[in-house]
Amino acid sequence: MTEAAPRRRERRWTPEMGAWSGLALTGPLILMLLLFVAWPVMQVAIDSVEGGAVLDNYRVFFTDPSARKILLTTLGLSLVVTVLAVVLGGFYAWALRTVRSPWLRAALWLSALVPFWMSTIVKTYAFTILLGRRGIVNTLLDPFLAQPLDMLYTNGAVVVGMLYSMLPYAVLPLFVSFLTIDPDMGKAAQTLGASRTRAATSVLFPLAVPGLVATASIVFVITLGFYITPVLLGGPRSAFMATLVNQQIFTAFDYPGAAASAVVLIVVALITLAVAIRLVGRERLTRAVA
Repeated sequence: MTEAAPRRRERRWTPEMGAWSGLALTGPLILMLLLFVAWPVMQVAIDSVEGGAVLDNYRVFFTDPSARKILLTTLGLSLVVTVLAVVLGGFYAWALRTVRSPWLRAALWLSALVPFWMSTIVKTYAFTILLGRRGIVNTLLDPFLAQPLDMLYTNGAVVVGMLYSMLPYAVLPLFVSFLTIDPDMGKAAQTLGASRTRAATSVLFPLAVPGLVATASIVFVITLGFYITPVLLGGPRSAFMATLVNQQIFTAFDYPGAAASAVVLIVVALITLAVAIRLVGRERLTRAVA
């Protein structure tokens, strides 16, 4: 009687993916990032040190008063838009998180997503109609004003146009972050004697800080690269860094100088992300936007 062959050990299923399987699935994404993100950025950095001494293009940039003014304008208006977007988006996202009426929630979602469905040019031209000297806003205010307001081609018009475009980028990450916060925690604090303001600032706000910082960094980095909105709503007085790069390439034909300007903008974006990671930690920052 022959001895029965030993049973094959069955492999147990595990939810964890193997190293080779993970590499095979992420390989195309890694390749695309290398080809379309890493390599172009490296090429821009290399081009920025050509045409003279190694740092000559950067010296020209930081010694040029107009370039410095454009950089400060870009940083200042982007910071204003970021603060407004995070504050307004925070209230909006919390309303989406806590509202009970399905019809009101649907209306809120619709108004939050409409900017995503419109092109940047359409949104910007809509604001030129609203804010022009003969626009809708001046028409409504005409009985109360001696002359029309000059709202177009100002920094305020740029901030309004950029804020409208960036609100969805603030609302959606904050809504995801607020889903991890139980609103009943605020009610529990109130039952223990805390006022509504104290409960919001001492209980709910600390839990929302990672999401707020992550959202602020996302909004700020995106606003740094705005081009169409500052050109159409702000004019020459609200030139952004993207406008400067465009002029250096197509007007002055100074590609190394344009590359240096682009690298400055990239460095500012990287510093912003590094500060955000430093403030809340990479794990909490990733969890806040995941």
